[in-house]
Amino acid sequence: MADARPSELDQLRRENARLIALLEAHGITWRSGGPAVPPYT
Repeated sequence: MADARPSELDQLRRENARLIALLEAHGITWRSGGPAVPPYT
């Protein structure tokens, strides 16, 4: 049986979506427009 709990990645994605919605609702620029930062490895 599959685990019904969302994965940590899914939880982070939902939290990021909530943060982005909050920032945009308040007119806060959150995208830098610069080059993407490579992921930490």
